[in-house]
Amino acid sequence: MAKKIGSSFIKTASKTQENKIIENAKKVLENPFSILPDCGNKSCRKCYFDGVRNKIKKLFRYADNRDKLEKLSKRKDLIGAIAGVMTIAHSEKAPYLASVNINGKELKYAVRGKADKKKLIALEYINNPLLRLLGIGDIALKKKLHIYSWDKGFVCTGLEGKPPEEFIEFLAGNIGLRKLDDKTFACAHINKKEESELGCLKIKWMYNGVDFLICKKCATGNTFSKISKYMIEPDQKRSLDVKVIPSIIKSCKNKCSNCVKKDLENLETKFLDEYFRGIISDHELIEKNEKEMIDKIKNMNRRLFILDGNCFGDDPSAFIETLYPNDVEKVSIEFILDKLQTPLIVSNMTPNKLLELFWKEYGLPFLEEILDDKDIAHEFFNRKEKPSDIVSMAYEYKKKQDMLSKLPKYENLSKIASFADNVAKAYKTEGLEKALIILKNKPDDTRAKAIAYAFLLALNKARDKRWQYSDTEAEFGGFLKEYALKLLNSKPEEYHQALQALLSAAGLTETLRKT
Repeated sequence: MAKKIGSSFIKTASKTQENKIIENAKKVLENPFSILPDCGNKSCRKCYFDGVRNKIKKLFRYADNRDKLEKLSKRKDLIGAIAGVMTIAHSEKAPYLASVNINGKELKYAVRGKADKKKLIALEYINNPLLRLLGIGDIALKKKLHIYSWDKGFVCTGLEGKPPEEFIEFLAGNIGLRKLDDKTFACAHINKKEESELGCLKIKWMYNGVDFLICKKCATGNTFSKISKYMIEPDQKRSLDVKVIPSIIKSCKNKCSNCVKKDLENLETKFLDEYFRGIISDHELIEKNEKEMIDKIKNMNRRLFILDGNCFGDDPSAFIETLYPNDVEKVSIEFILDKLQTPLIVSNMTPNKLLELFWKEYGLPFLEEILDDKDIAHEFFNRKEKPSDIVSMAYEYKKKQDMLSKLPKYENLSKIASFADNVAKAYKTEGLEKALIILKNKPDDTRAKAIAYAFLLALNKARDKRWQYSDTEAEFGGFLKEYALKLLNSKPEEYHQALQALLSAAGLTETLRKT
């Protein structure tokens, strides 16, 4: 059920809500001074709440006079709010509640008299460290006071920002930080006061030098907002120094004369206005600043290699070794990094991922250099495989071509001689599997089959193929095995003589002629 009052709706209160408000109203009736903070600075020349305190004393004289309280509740100031709440204590009724949105949450309160709703809420939730600040917020801001409110305390330090130690410890626990020493509270991932290798947000209390350290993993929400809602200060941004400690460089792996890490430590933290207004979170503040720092590094006119927060300075060799590339990948990465004259900052990197970063720009020049053939290089560059595989295939092709260039070429070979030459060259350039494929397509001739079986024996692959050969072919092949083995293992300068010896031993009178 709801009643319309003016342009707003008043809802029927649940029994629990009503009882809670009545309970707090009785606390106010018993001690209306509880809406004022305790003194936390004895050096103040005067108490800035004395005027309000004297007014409360006068009001307290009428604490049992319901009629007088009703009249006083028509006032719009704190005294009117106290009087109104006292009437709730006397009547022990609050059947209808208004609702208001505070910090994104709906809050219900009893309307009494004409007092400001914030002051009514502060009194009706007198034990809530956040809401009770609403009662004296206008006074504190007008007189530029520093007020701190927490679960077990409510303190004013006058014109000086002196947050009590208990207040600091309460806030640290409230946002999930533990105490490392007298000057440091940190999240679970930071075990020392020094800057975290995870990247962190440092919030320093300027009055006492206490640091709150929150790593990037724990940076959820806006810590400044979480802290500031428990206190009233003329300028909270002057009381709290907020700085991002970047994780771009966790450690130095090279002794550089001009250390970038030191430069980063002195960079001004940006985007604080957005942060203080609650527009961005801790994590976003860290991320945005680290991006700014990375962009600044990338714009430096110097060679610099940073991998997973480890800076190798201008030494690419140590950087490359950390990637654990194979021999082929290493050569290609060395080629690329040799071309770079600007900083490289990467993380979670593999050799192939690094090649992919620069493949479009440097892949083709690298292939042209190792293959020494622009047309062939273009063919490899346009393949769909990943760069590391393309590089491996290019090197295999180059190896094959280099080997073939050293082996003799022949003209007018007989079918059997051509077969033997092809098997040997396939083995030397492309390996066992390629040689076995050619052996399958042997000529249908007794001598050719004997040579084929000799190759199988030399390659230790004859056992499963024996049934394909007659006893004569197998016996002849056994005789030719040593010739075949010598040809397969021959050096380029020995190849011609070894092939000629195999063919002669097989009964061919053919004399090989090189082109």
